[in-house]
Amino acid sequence: DDGQAVQANQFLIIDNDQGAIIDPGGEVPRLLQAIKDLDLTLEWAPGGDASASARLSHSRLDYDSTALRDYNATTWELQPEVWRRVVEVNLIAPFLTCRAVVPGMRARGRGKIINIASMLSFQGGIRVASYTASKSGIAGLTKLLACEWASKGINVNAIAPGFFPSKMTHSTIARLGEAEMAGKAPLQRLGDDDDLKGAVLLFASAAGKHITGQILAIDGGVSAVHGGG
Repeated sequence: DDGQAVQANQFLIIDNDQGAIIDPGGEVPRLLQAIKDLDLTLEWAPGGDASASARLSHSRLDYDSTALRDYNATTWELQPEVWRRVVEVNLIAPFLTCRAVVPGMRARGRGKIINIASMLSFQGGIRVASYTASKSGIAGLTKLLACEWASKGINVNAIAPGFFPSKMTHSTIARLGEAEMAGKAPLQRLGDDDDLKGAVLLFASAAGKHITGQILAIDGGVSAVHGGG
């Protein structure tokens, strides 16, 4: 790995939906177990689970994403346990994962971390308090880590997808129709998986070596109209 190219076996995509995980290097089973070993309630202790941390830090984990959708609820209806779970998955878990992999990146003198933010990292939203708060936190965490780890040769960025067909958005598309949702974007279309690849490759390859601390909106131009990004 000379840092000039992106090789398939250098990437692991961690997703809340195990069936959607892309694992060209065959690392998923071992790393999933390592991540499960990182107890969210105990890992705050100094040092945490050293064995799990070591297993992760010696792995080629360059893509770190987590996602969990909060159900629709006003802030006065939202149950504290739902708030905690969404924040644990969307914010605490990425923090712990980043912290677990950084020793290996520091030892190599380089690394690329790409978090998954959201358009709600920039906007308020309605009835999704825990999701908005956690994704806003991801934007802040990404910028902080970019500043803190830059001297170690580690780039930290995030992509913020707009409206893409997914399990999270299925009910909204079914209710409002794909044409209406696409019409909200200046490009008049919904996003698809191919729209994310270029941004990820930019951040992960040598072409992005001078880019860090950025939250890139991939939203068909919605943020140009409504702000954010």
